[in-house]
Amino acid sequence: MLALLLILLAPPAEPWKDILARIEAYAVSEPPVLSVDTRIRAAKVLASKHPEEARRLLAEAASLTYTFTDARTRALLFTDIYRAYQPFASDAAGDLAAALPLTAFTAEALASHLRDTVKRQPELAAQEYSTLLAAFPSNPTSDDVRQLLQFTRDMRKLSPDLTRDGLAKARAALKDRRFQAEPAVRRELEAEANGAPPSKPESTRTSDPELPSVEGLDDLQIAALARRQPPLAALTLFLDNLLDDEKNPPPLLRRIAYAREALEISEKLPPSEDRLVVQSMLTRRLYHYGDPLRAAAAARLLEESFRKLYDCESAACTAIRLQGNPGEPVADFAEYLLDNNIRPAALGLGHPSLDARVLILDLDQALNGPRKRFSIF
Repeated sequence: MLALLLILLAPPAEPWKDILARIEAYAVSEPPVLSVDTRIRAAKVLASKHPEEARRLLAEAASLTYTFTDARTRALLFTDIYRAYQPFASDAAGDLAAALPLTAFTAEALASHLRDTVKRQPELAAQEYSTLLAAFPSNPTSDDVRQLLQFTRDMRKLSPDLTRDGLAKARAALKDRRFQAEPAVRRELEAEANGAPPSKPESTRTSDPELPSVEGLDDLQIAALARRQPPLAALTLFLDNLLDDEKNPPPLLRRIAYAREALEISEKLPPSEDRLVVQSMLTRRLYHYGDPLRAAAAARLLEESFRKLYDCESAACTAIRLQGNPGEPVADFAEYLLDNNIRPAALGLGHPSLDARVLILDLDQALNGPRKRFSIF
């Protein structure tokens, strides 16, 4: 009887532990690359209040990343793990960086670690730079050469003799008959190896479409004009008709019609950030306009856009094919939904990666209180 009374009087289990267990259950069922990303995001949330749990998750993320065969994927994910460690476990961040040269030479984490060493422990920097020189691949890619040149710039003032060795390695790689690169990339790297400053990377963002003037037009006229434009320009004009904070927005039924028409046009866009942003906006608009069925259709189109853009939905997904981490847009959409008071289940979505990132936001709120509103979309 006393034991039962003690159980009844015991405080409830800490909610964050239950949320974390559910996140880890989803992570196990995700494609490997997204599973690593889930653990990194959860660790960042836990770091300040429960660093031991954060360390465990990051160690698991690193162990899984070591198994990936794609060098670029390893480099991207190890950099994310390194950055997650830095604020609360600098020793683990240093240990990770020390182990990376042979497994992820192009990891930005290596360049970041070397810069920090040059600044804080210059007596060790030459030793680390020598290690990096020794780890330079025998048949390097253009990214390998670019990374070596970055290391060399960081060390130039501290050790001129060693950096001459680094430049010599870079030049030799560029002259090797096995080296493959686009002519423009080769010329850029050759210029850097001969002392020119590094080129700024070109923006990959889609340029804003050219829009006709809508001055003096009402929403019906703007819609008619939009139908004569290319897809991205047409979508921009239709979305302008959905601004609910205008003094005299179109009637609700017309706004619903515009959102539906825009959704159809969105399918004509190539897989891109623009497509993700537009379909995210339309999902939320249709839901709040009282059209949950069409909102659910918009959410499914958005999910399909994720698949087309990042090609990372299968259990065999162990490589990041494009520029960004495929977990990022899923996390953005999760945050966007919650900031607009929409749970994925309300749209009929049961995607494990989306559910995991929603739970990570719930974990953040359970540990750290309400978060700031997300406003990119």
